[in-house]
Amino acid sequence: MKTRSARTCSKQVSSRAGSAGQHKQNNSRHTACQLKPPAIATIAFVTERVVCARDRRAPTHALRLAARQRISLRRNRSGSLVARSISKGGNRVNVIVALLALAGCGGGSSAVDPPLAVANARAVELSDTEIAQLLYADDRRTPAGFYLETTPAVPGYIATSHLKNTDLPGATSVTQYELCTDDWTSALFWSDQVATASAVSMLSDTQTTPSYFEFGRVSSSTPPGYLRARVYRCSYLDRSNVDLHSAAGAAGHFNQRPLTASELQRLVEYLWQFTIYNNYGSAVLKSSGMTSSAGLQHTLTIASLAATSSGCDHINVFAWQHTLDTQTGALQLDVQSLWEFGAHRVDGVVALCNPF
Repeated sequence: MKTRSARTCSKQVSSRAGSAGQHKQNNSRHTACQLKPPAIATIAFVTERVVCARDRRAPTHALRLAARQRISLRRNRSGSLVARSISKGGNRVNVIVALLALAGCGGGSSAVDPPLAVANARAVELSDTEIAQLLYADDRRTPAGFYLETTPAVPGYIATSHLKNTDLPGATSVTQYELCTDDWTSALFWSDQVATASAVSMLSDTQTTPSYFEFGRVSSSTPPGYLRARVYRCSYLDRSNVDLHSAAGAAGHFNQRPLTASELQRLVEYLWQFTIYNNYGSAVLKSSGMTSSAGLQHTLTIASLAATSSGCDHINVFAWQHTLDTQTGALQLDVQSLWEFGAHRVDGVVALCNPF
């Protein structure tokens, strides 16, 4: 969660010419930029594909096709497996209908792989071309209304990080998580240890909020930098059961009360700012919440681009979903791929392509 006048706000942030798209978390310090969103326009046409299950490999092939094209499968009255989805492409909406005619192809008595559950609802209104344009331009990483802090006006750049167990001198833990304490003195001690080890200059400012302690230091580098090290207050968020090397899993305990949908949204949008997804080649397309039997849920729909040597870059759109148990405060992170496509930019023009 850094702010900058230039776009290299942290010594751990790769230059913005790199690619992003891996689902494995990294713990670099990142920024979020909000500029004017692009316009939206789409045209539709329909295509169909029929797959006959004459041999036992055909259902598996179709299921893999369904997964790639974000199709959900169901069995119709005649016993055929019907796959259907709607996916918007740059200037098109593809409706792919895969019919596995088991009885008609003589395969009705054969063993068939069970239907594969794949999300088939498109979560955003942007077309694939518009998503690709957004990623290449890197001029708007978050949607309107997304939680972003107002940063102080200082010379040079601002880099913000949350101190982790592995930042401390002599750390040997394999797992990595953000530290928390409700004791200001302990938080300051950790900050001093990390600053000494990294040769950062003297402490210049401190802040205490309901969710964290912050310690600001001025870097003597060129250009100058203002480095803000934060430590969560355990009474707000305890992340000691998190493994930041994992893309999904336990996401800590949300200890503030009351636990509401708006507070969960704010937390999820805040956490995103300290992930690899807040970097060149990634953008949040939508931030949405809901209530389920498991508790409160908040989902960020994220698009992430990975450059390839083939000239057709791979773009994956996925759901980054936190579920909150409102009884215990336990948080769980799940990641689900929604759809993927290819794109490239030639002479400044973005177009779709096939990376598969």
